[in-house]
Amino acid sequence: MATEEAPDEALLDSSDRLLVQGRPKISPIRISSSYSYSDELNLQAVVFLEDGIGYRSIYHAVDFVTLKQFRLYRSKVVQYFFNITIAAYLLLVLAEEPSSISATSVPIKYHPLISLSPNLSHVLEFIILCILTLDVCCELHFYKLNVRNPWLIAHVFIVVASFVELAVDTYVQQEYYIYRKTLRPFFLIRRSSLIKKMLKSLVRSIPQVFSVLVMLFLNLVIFSLFGMFLFNSNDNASRLHSNETREATEGNQYFPDLFTGMESLLVLLTTANNPTVLTPAYNQNRLYSLFFVLYMVLGLYCLMNMLTAVIYNQFSHFFSDSVRSSVARRRCAFRASFSCLQELQRFEDTSINNLNSDVCLNEVLVDKTKVLSVLRECRMDASKRELIIDQVESSAVLHYNYNQFKFLLITFLESPVEKITKPRIPPAGSYILRHLQDFLVSEKSTILSHVLNSVNALVIIGCAAFIEVSSEYSTFYDTIFACNLGFLALYIIHVVATIWAYGAKRYFSNWARLYQMSMTICIILIGLYASVEFLVNATGSRRRFVNGMKLFSVFIVLKFISFMAYIQSMNLVLTTLMDLITNLKSFAAIVFSAYYSFAILGMIFFFKDIPQQPVKVNSSAQFPVIQPPCGSYEQLDYWPNNFNDFFAACIVLWDIQVANNWNVFLDVYSRYSGRFSCLFFVAWWLIANVFLVNLLISLVIETFLLRLGLFREMVAQRTLEMSADQETTSSSSRHDTPGKRARKMRSRLDSSLDTTTKYNYSSIYDIFMHVRQMEEPTDEAIERMLKRHPEKRFLLDNQHVVDPSVDVDGVTCLPR
Repeated sequence: MATEEAPDEALLDSSDRLLVQGRPKISPIRISSSYSYSDELNLQAVVFLEDGIGYRSIYHAVDFVTLKQFRLYRSKVVQYFFNITIAAYLLLVLAEEPSSISATSVPIKYHPLISLSPNLSHVLEFIILCILTLDVCCELHFYKLNVRNPWLIAHVFIVVASFVELAVDTYVQQEYYIYRKTLRPFFLIRRSSLIKKMLKSLVRSIPQVFSVLVMLFLNLVIFSLFGMFLFNSNDNASRLHSNETREATEGNQYFPDLFTGMESLLVLLTTANNPTVLTPAYNQNRLYSLFFVLYMVLGLYCLMNMLTAVIYNQFSHFFSDSVRSSVARRRCAFRASFSCLQELQRFEDTSINNLNSDVCLNEVLVDKTKVLSVLRECRMDASKRELIIDQVESSAVLHYNYNQFKFLLITFLESPVEKITKPRIPPAGSYILRHLQDFLVSEKSTILSHVLNSVNALVIIGCAAFIEVSSEYSTFYDTIFACNLGFLALYIIHVVATIWAYGAKRYFSNWARLYQMSMTICIILIGLYASVEFLVNATGSRRRFVNGMKLFSVFIVLKFISFMAYIQSMNLVLTTLMDLITNLKSFAAIVFSAYYSFAILGMIFFFKDIPQQPVKVNSSAQFPVIQPPCGSYEQLDYWPNNFNDFFAACIVLWDIQVANNWNVFLDVYSRYSGRFSCLFFVAWWLIANVFLVNLLISLVIETFLLRLGLFREMVAQRTLEMSADQETTSSSSRHDTPGKRARKMRSRLDSSLDTTTKYNYSSIYDIFMHVRQMEEPTDEAIERMLKRHPEKRFLLDNQHVVDPSVDVDGVTCLPR
């Protein structure tokens, strides 16, 4: 970028002369009737703060008008609009010809319910592409000096290519499947920085994964060649030229040539054809089995697990690098926001301008009013904003420096510990009722409730199972009906008593109790339905009554799940599972993109390659029906598994990923689409099972380890609190009178249960930062990142001589 010419000092006031006396210029003062330089600095501080809260880059335009447009573009309404547009673009394939909206994908039964005509689908796609063009134009406008971003370049290229192919397809109107559909998931991937980081980690793992895949390929080739030598079929080949039936030996069935041998061993690597592939050789000599055992040990248990280790190693590095870069990006945005506030303070403070023209910007303190103004205009979580504003207003600090400003934001935006104030439990009046209330709000009552659920489930399941195998139904109906009424009465009494003990506000403030109550209501309704069925059909069939009891037991088991939270080991598993569910968005997007692109490619390559299912006719001596081979596509009735529409193609890809009987698909498509069609399925198996499944395993392991570290910390903290409470209560309650114990009980209900400490995490990255004690970036790193801004020139402390060409990841970080 060209160096700016020095402005004429005669045209500058005292505040602007500071910008040309050995310090870089921030930005020129814009004279406009609609806004002032102070308004622009205030808006810059607000936008930079929003960038930090959203972990966004600050390298965008900073003039007043563009920032107004940028905030509109980043608003929730506009972002939701673009997200909905991309979702519609991706789901359009379900209704396009051939439509996936049908009852079945069997060719002879395929009747689509909704199918868009080619012209209508082209019009919809053109509108969506215009919206995506608007999206990329907005980003090019806001990040106009960052056009070398490869994602922006790819976005422009894909949009242009899609327009060109859409025009050609509209003119030709012959092909349903065009290659632009395989690129549609790109727009989904580009919307999330976390998805791009995950893909980057997969790309980084390719060299190491490739080395293991080479070893796996060599293992496959060596064992295939050795199998051709070991199970030689030359003797059987002579029988083929005669009228004798060819013997089904290992050599002529699974190792007739190198290509077939590699295919057989590759399927064996997924255990899909085990032990079928070794049975002919094992029938001849049991020692032949050692060949397959050695191959499986090397390939399945060594090399495949080594692939998992390689991908997990890269994923763990990606996790730490991703969190480190996100923290650095947030700190840089906070520093940029506070720098704008400092310049605004210096610009408006005439005492600084007149008394000392050599004041460094880092020495300028910002008034509380300006901090409050920025916080009120900033878009963030409403509850957190109120907490921060309350803290600033109640604080005695009148002027803030950067460390105080950063500590204020980090405390409320990144602190996982949250004090929750619960509604008070209304104390009962009499001494006996207080004892009953104390029991109902304790864990003993919850355990007793789950024991009751377990007994009920065992009784219902046992009776239902016995009724299914018994011929004398009527002897058990009265027993089941009586048990049903008894447990229903106990459930109703427990729910009413628990609501009375906690109070309505306190009871409904806990999600676990809400879950238990909802399950209890379902159990009561189903039990009442079963009871009505029993009384109405006193002499008729009891099938509805028995089915009601089975559904009754299902909800009892669902209610029992909440009891797992009280077991420490089960609680760890449940919380890990919940973290996975809430943080699998990025992984699910990658999986969806892979399925989407490969399903479209499969429709392009194999559309209607398999002939339609023949009509079944009865065989006769005059017209015998040739039966397909056992275990083939036709014999197994795999007709719905095809590439004739998008949904059916996704199911075929899922069947191949599971790798159970995927050799059936290799066989049928090699017969109808050519021998080399198996390369498509092998490529999908490598992507799905080698990369995606191992990426999921890595995510599960990392989440579990993080939860385990947090769990140990929480257990240690609770142990200290319980030991302190026991020492306090044991020393004071040895000689208490009944009245004194009652007063302590009421005090315990009033105060000790009203507040609790909760670890509130919005994502798995918050757990990582808390458990692993993420390091803070140094001031030099932040200054380097700020100096790279294409338009804004921040006034920083010049005592640090830094090289802007050095990468931020290479700097030394100070402990947090």
